[in-house]
Amino acid sequence: MQPFSGDEFEWIRAGRETSLPRQGPNWPGICVSHLMPTPFAAYAKILHIIEASYKNIDDPHPLTEREIAILKIPPCTKLRSFVESLRIEGRGQRIRWRTLAQLLGVPFEPEISHEWFRAIMEEPICWPRFLLGPDDGNLNEEELSAVLSILRDFSGSQDCLFRFSEIPFIGTAKPLLFLGSLDELGTLLVNGKY
Repeated sequence: MQPFSGDEFEWIRAGRETSLPRQGPNWPGICVSHLMPTPFAAYAKILHIIEASYKNIDDPHPLTEREIAILKIPPCTKLRSFVESLRIEGRGQRIRWRTLAQLLGVPFEPEISHEWFRAIMEEPICWPRFLLGPDDGNLNEEELSAVLSILRDFSGSQDCLFRFSEIPFIGTAKPLLFLGSLDELGTLLVNGKY
């Protein structure tokens, strides 16, 4: 995997800038389709893994009722009860987005976003207390393997261009555009070395 300095990404940037809707006071956000210019015939959205967290359930020294009241920690009753039921029924920590959508009354649509879920939580603190993920901007080993498997069907053994978001590289001089194989991509993402 080698840093690549070319203008191959510029047509995407230019197309994206012209296709993004303008923000206004009632702007609901953007669709995934707005992130790529119109020449793309299709795109796929792969949701990050989400898992139950038992940390606040298994705490050997839980907060007292008085401490909870002082800190104004919400009970998160629906989410806590769901996470506890996963363990009791032995279903493991992995939670399907469809299941969580049904539990919380969120539409399970192609435009789905974890922000839809956080917006309807009793309190924003409920999500991190009982759920792990999604880890937007990063891929764990299982997610990386799934993405590479999908990309291999289209790329074969040829080298590909990989354009990374500016966000992980804020305040650094690291390159954002790379040329290499899918196998090298895994090494770059795991080790940060090219």
